[in-house]
Amino acid sequence: MENHYAQGTLIWIKHEEEVWVQAEIVTSNDKEIIVKTNDDPDARIVLGPNEPVFLRTSDVFTAEGLSVLDDLTQLTHLHEPAVLSSLQNRFDIDKIYTFTGPILIALNPFKSIRGLYDEDVLRGFITTKPSPKPHVFNTSNCSYRGICDRQKSQTVLISGESGAGKTETTKHVMKFLALAGSEDGEVTNVEKQVLESNPLLEAFGNARTLRNDNSSRFGKFIELQFKSGDKKAAAAVQPGLSGNSSRLCGARIRTYLLEKVRVCDQQEGERNYHIFYEACAAAASLSGTSTYDYPKMLNPASVKEARSVDLTGFQDCGNFAFLTRSTCRTLKDVDDITMFEVRINAMQTIGISPDEITHILQVVAAVLHLGNTKFDAPPNNSEGSMVMQECSSSIDLAATLTGVARKDLEAALCNQTRVTRTERIRSPVNVRTAADNRDALARALYGMIFDFVVQIANTSIGYLNDVKLFVGVLDIFGFECFKMNSFEQVCINFTNERLQQFFNSFVFKLEEQLYEREGIPWDPLDFPDNQDAVDILQAKATGVFAILDEECMVPQGSDQGFCNKLIKQHKGHRRFDEIKTKPTWFVIKHFAGPVSYCTDGFLDKNKDQLSNDIIECMGGSKNDFVANLFKTDKKYAEILAPPAQDAADGPGRGAKKKKYTVSSEFKEQLSSLMDIVDLTEPHFIRCIKPNPQNEPDRYDRK
Repeated sequence: MENHYAQGTLIWIKHEEEVWVQAEIVTSNDKEIIVKTNDDPDARIVLGPNEPVFLRTSDVFTAEGLSVLDDLTQLTHLHEPAVLSSLQNRFDIDKIYTFTGPILIALNPFKSIRGLYDEDVLRGFITTKPSPKPHVFNTSNCSYRGICDRQKSQTVLISGESGAGKTETTKHVMKFLALAGSEDGEVTNVEKQVLESNPLLEAFGNARTLRNDNSSRFGKFIELQFKSGDKKAAAAVQPGLSGNSSRLCGARIRTYLLEKVRVCDQQEGERNYHIFYEACAAAASLSGTSTYDYPKMLNPASVKEARSVDLTGFQDCGNFAFLTRSTCRTLKDVDDITMFEVRINAMQTIGISPDEITHILQVVAAVLHLGNTKFDAPPNNSEGSMVMQECSSSIDLAATLTGVARKDLEAALCNQTRVTRTERIRSPVNVRTAADNRDALARALYGMIFDFVVQIANTSIGYLNDVKLFVGVLDIFGFECFKMNSFEQVCINFTNERLQQFFNSFVFKLEEQLYEREGIPWDPLDFPDNQDAVDILQAKATGVFAILDEECMVPQGSDQGFCNKLIKQHKGHRRFDEIKTKPTWFVIKHFAGPVSYCTDGFLDKNKDQLSNDIIECMGGSKNDFVANLFKTDKKYAEILAPPAQDAADGPGRGAKKKKYTVSSEFKEQLSSLMDIVDLTEPHFIRCIKPNPQNEPDRYDRK
């Protein structure tokens, strides 16, 4: 193919540092193209005849400066360098939102932009006709108009990598919907409770990671329910507004896959969950007492009720093993004591009682003291274990805070009971197993507290079963690929495969409609499809999760055995690969790219089990709050209250119930979520992290 371009043709060329740079053609012929760049117009660069040439348009300046388009589909040349350049030009002038067709791109500015989210700006977007201006409030309004005008449930799907701004974007969407759906523009208790659920969930589910100071370590789907209003009410919210309106009347929060391993261990530079440090900072500010008089930092007029908060068990975070795995203890520009008061205020607004707040904090403190409990082998039994003498105060406090006897807690951690047909045999476990039991209990207690906080928030806000109209806001983990990828990353990346599949289907339908309108023939087979990537993970008998569950049920099942079965089943599959130098690793070639997974610990993480000794110890707690956490958890309820055996049960008698695994529960949750989302009209917000250093005004082109 001949490459004849006119002298002066503007193009983009690849660059090692800048990725793409602006250039101009000097001469071209069949054999080569000679260009000069804007940065060095005297130098000449020779391009080969087969190198792709990306045309560009000249920059247009107006009285306001460089002209930037609000929608990438309006670009004259729609290709990678043009898209990257357009996004950077907008980012440089603090225009962080850009449309690409119906999809909103949001670049994290890592700073506050004056006036971007002011209430008058928000109210300006509450209109019956969508604004052409790209903004999170505009997308939120499109979803609100969908329920008002078409009486059709909506979903706003917010995606992006960790640190891209998903959590903050979710807050803005919820704030808009709460105000748009409020009576006469006045925020009522329902709206306040919905908005205060954010800081509450962040306390227990967010942590500092290497990528983000406030990273959500769980996924959430928030259903905001609306009842149809009337035209007069609509006009009251925004003068001149016509059309139907809907009122926010209830909500429900569903959460997915809390990263419980973080409770016991964090990488250097990361933190555990925020609530630990905040409660410790508040306790460390006290002198000679464990009673915190709230509020001290917040304006008393802004809180629901002044009260005393019992911080028994908390002290400076440097005293706890679970908080000193990393040297990072504080966050930049964040005061943990003030944030502790923000969390207490959120609990009060949501409707959590003073007694429940005390119980929640007691269990959180118990988790920390469990972490300080270490074990040694008894003098006469190297295969046994006992709590070290110097850790007596820690296990004493953990036992007191959970309402069990110290000797019972130690016995449950240091022994294992086997049940035969005729007797119960209790055997000591070694030091490593006792430490594993301790960590498993700490993770379980924290996970149950997180679930309790979500449950009580849902109960207080109220979900109306007879109301079918809702806007769902999905804030879920982005695709992850680290040096060491484990079970959590498989689950997270499986979620992203399913969401990518949904997105592909959405774009496919839009393209199909466009081609039909234009009368253009097209081949649907050209469309990207990741069904085989979804199948290799979720297929019933042969998928990664199915093989993992099977290995968890096999006596003497192992991580290595799981990996071997995977390789045997999927060797040669285009989405699968093995690493011969690493026998416990496997590779999945995801839609977003290949990820290497290390199977060490997969079985234990998937089982997520406590020993029966620990379950029975905690289920028998004299603290009703702790006992009920275990008795109402479906994983433990059957052990604490086994179903009665009836000899007349018939042929089905003795049939084994399917054992709980994290992956099976997560697959069911995700399937249920996608069933809900499939029935709604979707709106997509793609959050992008412009640089890995989390710095403002920096756009990393790589």
